[in-house]
Amino acid sequence: MLTVLKILAIVLGISALFWGVWAGFEARKPLNIIGACLAPLGLIMALLAVLLLCVPNFFS
Repeated sequence: MLTVLKILAIVLGISALFWGVWAGFEARKPLNIIGACLAPLGLIMALLAVLLLCVPNFFS
């Protein structure tokens, strides 16, 4: 069950990263700021999920 959540976190993080980069460059004024803030958060989320998937007891 936790593996499914980690894989879902990876997919959501990567999709947030791609949407954030697209919105940062292509969207109109209010959405480009949200996208520029969301892109690094998506990257951090995906990297942490990969870390937890590969090394399950990293934070304990």
